[in-house]
This record gives sequence, structure tokens and C-alpha cells, in this order.
Amino acid sequence: MSKVLNFGSLNIDYVYSMDHIIKPGETQAATSRGIFPGGKGLNQSVALALAGSDTYHAGALGQDDNSILTDVLKKAGVKLDYLKTHALPTGHTIIQVDKSGQNSIILYAGANRSLEMAEIDETFKHFRKGDLLVLQNEVNGLERMMLQASSIGMKIAFNVSPFTDDLLKLPLELCSYVLVNEIEGGAIAEMDPSSDPIKLIDGIRKKIPRCAVVLTLGTRGSILSYPDEKPRTCGCCKVKAVDTTGSGDTYTGFLLTMLMDGKEPDEAMRVAAAAAAISVTRKGAACSIPTLEEVMKSPLLNNIPDFKG
Repeated sequence: MSKVLNFGSLNIDYVYSMDHIIKPGETQAATSRGIFPGGKGLNQSVALALAGSDTYHAGALGQDDNSILTDVLKKAGVKLDYLKTHALPTGHTIIQVDKSGQNSIILYAGANRSLEMAEIDETFKHFRKGDLLVLQNEVNGLERMMLQASSIGMKIAFNVSPFTDDLLKLPLELCSYVLVNEIEGGAIAEMDPSSDPIKLIDGIRKKIPRCAVVLTLGTRGSILSYPDEKPRTCGCCKVKAVDTTGSGDTYTGFLLTMLMDGKEPDEAMRVAAAAAAISVTRKGAACSIPTLEEVMKSPLLNNIPDFKG
């Protein structure tokens, strides 16, 4: 069975419930505060493992009390053999969630961006051709990781979040999958993010033509485009959102697992959409991610609306 190596971030999320996302110069009382395990890397590792992947999380923690992070990974079945501890604070976020479930996030990287090249190289000695490397833009050393993975024949899935222009200087042609939302996609394609989604994904493909592109569109659904194939689309399940934090990571973990497991792309997208929909009905990020069994038993799986773009 192929293994998944996720070189990703681990953050302690401080989540504040607000009437609305705060404006510049405004002071507003939060109605509640929650402390949750998070980070795009951690969230995606949990989603990958709960979806059924043999998942290893690599990265770095600080010297804080990190049991809130390691416990949730272990509970999900994620292996921590290549997780390091560095003499820095652990990464953390401050997240506002408004009454409609939308969020705004401040990120402090901390130990997430302290990975040493020797640590990266040593980790790849334990993986082989056909395994999958999953990356996000919340750790350092991305180019080194891509080159190492490619040299041994691993597949690479890169979620370009948070987006910066420097990401376009990375060897994206080595990736099997690049995953973006409409904001990130618009930045890559140099187009308005509100453009027609099919035109937007065509614009992205012109910049990165050799890999599959996954474009997520929130409540509008998602698109998966392979080179030289007609884009595949999937609608978004209709649910009452409580907290959208981590829903994109849930989609990513389930989609990649289904594709690695040999499922047809259309089926993989449906499973991922249902998993993401379940996650937004719960508070928190990693804590909101469902198991594969929950998703497969959910009525949402067979009630996904048509894609409307």
C-alpha cells in the first residue's frame, strides 16, 4: 500500500466567535473563545488518515505543551515518526468566526518554518516510488521537498495556501496535483477570482499545464482538470454552516485519498464534497473532520446538487 507523507504545519487555533469579522479600528467583544488543534498541515493529515490513507506527518513543533496537537493526530491514526521539536514557539492562529460561519485568520508560523535541510533529506529516505507527498505553503523548504520527492518517484500534491507570488518560482511542473481556491487561482492566472470558473481553470492551466488542477469554489462546488481532458465538476452540498474552518483541508484529504485508492475522479469529488459539508456543520478544524464511514453513510453523498459555477 502506498504511503502519504505530509510535510505540513501544526498550529494551536484560538477561535473567537464574533457578530461580524472585525473592521480596522474597531473594538468588538467576542461571544466565546475555543482552543483547537489546527494548521493546514495537521488538518490535512487528519483528513487523509480518516479517509483511509496510511499517513505520516512530518514537520516541527515548538517547546510548548503540544499534546493538543499530537493527541488529535494519533487519534486519527496519523504516524508521527518524522515530527521534530525545535527551540521556538509552536505555530498558532487567531481566528474570527462570524455568525454566518465565515472566518478570518491571523497566522504565526513559529516552528513550522524552522525545518532543517538535513531533517528533510533524512525523512525522504523512508519513502519510495508511488508514495504521495502532500504540501501546503505553511512550512519552509518546499523546493527541496519537491525535488527530493520527484527524485524517488513520489507523486506530489501541492495546496498553494496561503498564496504568495514566490510559489510560482517553485518547480510546479513536478507536481501531480495543484489545489487552489478561487482567490489563489485568480492570482496564478492573473484573472478576476469571480471570473467564470471554467475560464479561470483554463487560465491556471496555461501557467501550470503539466499537472492536474483542483479548483475549489466554496458553496459553488469544485472543478478537477487533468491535462488534455474536459474539466470535471461537482456541486456543493447544502447544509447549515457552523464553522467553515478546515473544510477545504477536509476536501483535500478525502479527494487525494480517493484518487490514490483508484477511485474514479467523479466519485472522488463526490466523497470529498460530502466530507467537507459534514465538517462545516461542526465547530473547529481538525475536530470537525468526519470518518470515511460517516461520509459513506451520510445522505449527503447521494444528494449533491449539480454544479452551477
